[in-house]
Amino acid sequence: MDQTHDTPPIREFPPTPVVDGKPVALDASFRDSLRQALDCCATGYNRDWSQHVCVDTRYPEGHYLAASNGSHFFCANSFTFDLKQPVLIPDQPFLRWNKFMEDGVGELSVQTGRKTDAPLVQFKSGRWTCISKAGDGEFPKWKHIVAESEQPRTRIELDPAAMATLLAGVPKLPCGHEFRRPVTLEVLRGTFIVKAKAKGDCTSLILNSANVTGKAVSVTLNRDYLLKALRFGLTTVEIEDELKPVQFH
Repeated sequence: MDQTHDTPPIREFPPTPVVDGKPVALDASFRDSLRQALDCCATGYNRDWSQHVCVDTRYPEGHYLAASNGSHFFCANSFTFDLKQPVLIPDQPFLRWNKFMEDGVGELSVQTGRKTDAPLVQFKSGRWTCISKAGDGEFPKWKHIVAESEQPRTRIELDPAAMATLLAGVPKLPCGHEFRRPVTLEVLRGTFIVKAKAKGDCTSLILNSANVTGKAVSVTLNRDYLLKALRFGLTTVEIEDELKPVQFH
């Protein structure tokens, strides 16, 4: 059976934008860090920068990928980008796709000369090309969040056994149904403990194999952020006190 369908003229399809910036070579380290940063972006949030990953070139000692949803912050360092200005990369499904930079090779280009509008950014990976408009806001300055403290931090180093225990055990701790899904990280007499309470009963994971340096300390945070850090492969935890951000490395 033959059927005839009307199609719009090809001239009505918008032309592909030309992104004329100098290509920046990307590797597997960038790809993996970008995917982790995208997992830290906000969804449905009203701050434009929080729905983007910042290719941050503002700091002379090195360049970074940075992202935050306002409650937790991610940065990856040791990059050098041949870019004059920071660029806000929007959270695009293509960049999360497992075929993007599957071989660890790609390119980033930024369109120049767009003084009245946000630049266009182009990612190329094999036969795939993704062009989108960059964010036009400014990513907040964040160095003070990870700055060296005047007060000593308690440092916990997790070995593979401790990592495996936490990844398996933390999702099963009580209070997982509560809004903030709280767990408490505690160092007591040189032992690292992760615990949660429900109706007065406390369930604890005691990590005897973790290496602890520093004073006794206790802090409560959302277990989803703890699990995310563990899944990113971050094996060192630093805690200053219950009011300061917990740092994972």
